Amino acid sequence: MDIENLLKDDIFKNIEPERIEALKSFLQESQGKSMQESMMLMMKYNKVLNTGRKISKSERDAILEVLIQNVSEDEKSQFRGMIKMIEMMNNT
Repeated sequence: MDIENLLKDDIFKNIEPERIEALKSFLQESQGKSMQESMMLMMKYNKVLNTGRKISKSERDAILEVLIQNVSEDEKSQFRGMIKMIEMMNNT
């Protein structure tokens, strides 16, 4: 996976450099790991990914898609399902 090309998308141009660097580090460390291992690793980067200016829903969705690049299609589907559930709970 070419991380640099992945992050060249226009959606990432307004995201703080610290968040971009955290995404890069996460992607490098999570390669070859299971979804469970990746989720544990994500907690390590959570503070950096959640600091700075408030990000838009589209920016957040793009970051989430980058975060799940290294997992199987089944795991991606499970992850997206969890995110939808969390969103529904937060909107009630």
